[in-house]
Amino acid sequence: MANKVEKKSLNLNASFEQFPIANFPAPTNGVIIIDSDTSVSEAAKILAQAKILSAPVRDKNASADSRWSEKYIGIVDMVSLVHFVVEEALKRGDKGNDTSPEAFETILQEIEVLRHTPVSRATRAAKFGPLIPLEEKESTLLDAMLIMGKYGIHRIPIVSFAVGDIVNFITQSAVVGKISEACKAQNKSFNETLAELGLAKLKDVARVHTEQPLLSAFLLIIEHHVTAVPVVDNFGHIIGNISASDVHSLVSEPHLFVQTTRSYMTVGAFLEWRSQRENNVKAPITFKPESTLQSVMDCMVTQKIHRVYVVDDLNRPIGVVSLTDVIDVMVVEPENYFNEFFVQNDPEYRS
Repeated sequence: MANKVEKKSLNLNASFEQFPIANFPAPTNGVIIIDSDTSVSEAAKILAQAKILSAPVRDKNASADSRWSEKYIGIVDMVSLVHFVVEEALKRGDKGNDTSPEAFETILQEIEVLRHTPVSRATRAAKFGPLIPLEEKESTLLDAMLIMGKYGIHRIPIVSFAVGDIVNFITQSAVVGKISEACKAQNKSFNETLAELGLAKLKDVARVHTEQPLLSAFLLIIEHHVTAVPVVDNFGHIIGNISASDVHSLVSEPHLFVQTTRSYMTVGAFLEWRSQRENNVKAPITFKPESTLQSVMDCMVTQKIHRVYVVDDLNRPIGVVSLTDVIDVMVVEPENYFNEFFVQNDPEYRS
C-alpha cells in the first residue's frame, strides 16, 4: 500500500529572503551565450566544453541596444536538446516505439541529419524551461527557490535591468550547494528524514530491465521527461542507471553505435560496455526512507547529481528525490506571490 504521507515544508522563507541573489558569483569569463544560428551539434559541444548543462540562446537578428527580453529566445538545455533530436528522429523515421535493430539504425541516420539543425528551431520546438528572470539588485535566494521548487525551473537567468542584459545564470545545483555551504558554516544540519518530509512516498518509478533493448531505456527517458531511469535485475533490485548523458552519446557520438554494431545491445550489455570504456563501474546512488535530508543534499553536492533513488530493504526503487524536491520542501509560497512576481518582472512593466 502506498505511503500517504503528504509532502511537508520546513518553511525557511525568512532565512532565504535575507540572502541577495547578487551574492551568487558570476562566471569569471561571463555567461556562456549561444547564438540562435548555432547548430545542434555545435551547441552540445559548447555546453560540454564549458561543463555546463544549459545556456541562454541569443537571437542573432536582435540589435545590440534591444531590451534583454528581445535579445533572447529561450534556453538551450543539454537534456532537452537530446530529447528534441531523438523525438524528431523517431517522427522522421516513423518508428514509434519500435525497438528493433532496423528501427535504431533508421533513428541513427536521422540523428546525423538533425545534428545540423539550428539550435533556434530546437529551442522553440522542444520542451525547454521558460526564460524566467530575476533582477540582480532586487531579488533574493527565496525568489529563486520559489520559482525552482514550485515551477520545477532548473535554471534562472539573472538580469540587470540597468545594463539590459543577462549577467548571471543560476542553477538548482548552485542553490542547493549554497544552502549546504551555509549550513556547514553555521554548524547546522537538516536531520529530518525523507519519510518525515513526505519525500519517500511510494510511487511507480519508471525503470528498465537488463534484458531490454537499450533503445527502450532511451525512449523511456524521453517519454517521461526525466534525466535518468534505474536499471533493475530480474528480482527488481536496482543495479545501475541510464542517464541523459548516455542518451547524449546518441547525438554527440552516433558513430559509436554504428561502428561497434551495438545498436541493439541490451541495457545490461550497455552498462558493461560503458564501465569498460570509462574504466569505472557506476554503482547506483540510493537512499532509504529513514535517510536524512542533509545526507541527500551532501551527496547531490559532492557527486554533482540531480536526483537519487529511494529504495526499500530489498534494494528495489520505490521513489525518486530530485533537486526540485529538495528546494521545494524548504520553502512555502506566500499568498499571491507569483501573481505579483510576474507583473513586476514583465518587460513591459519595467520599460
